[in-house]
Amino acid sequence: MPSIYTYTCSHCLFALPSGWGGGSYVLDDDGAMVPCPHPGEYSRMARVLGIPVEKVDFGMYLVLMNKHPRWWWLPERTRLFELLTARTGQYSWCVCEGCLAPFRLDIERSPRECPECHGAAISTIWEAVDGPCPKCRSGIIAARDTGAIA
Repeated sequence: MPSIYTYTCSHCLFALPSGWGGGSYVLDDDGAMVPCPHPGEYSRMARVLGIPVEKVDFGMYLVLMNKHPRWWWLPERTRLFELLTARTGQYSWCVCEGCLAPFRLDIERSPRECPECHGAAISTIWEAVDGPCPKCRSGIIAARDTGAIA
């Protein structure tokens, strides 16, 4: 189980969202990102997609392992795999270095652009750790283990 971290500047105490630095999501029927927090991410995905949770649980295992086994030739299983591949993913918490807006972004699928100011100077939380604070530029963003796990 992963540890929960806080991310703060050593100088001005500017804070980024705490947690793991990201998480799972599912796209709803309108294409909006619905975060799926742990625990219970599979049940939320199943509710949004309108399918039984058992199918999401096993299907997500295959998607995350990047495998589409040959025995999954049945049309229903192929459609499930394609649905999960198209509508689920992992987001990273990001911060815009221009307007300081924190936001969720799937950096594998989406353009690196701030949804607030449309700036391209953005960093994921993990890219920001041990780097200069985007707010004051004097401190360093530090990750601190809270001791909690999820």
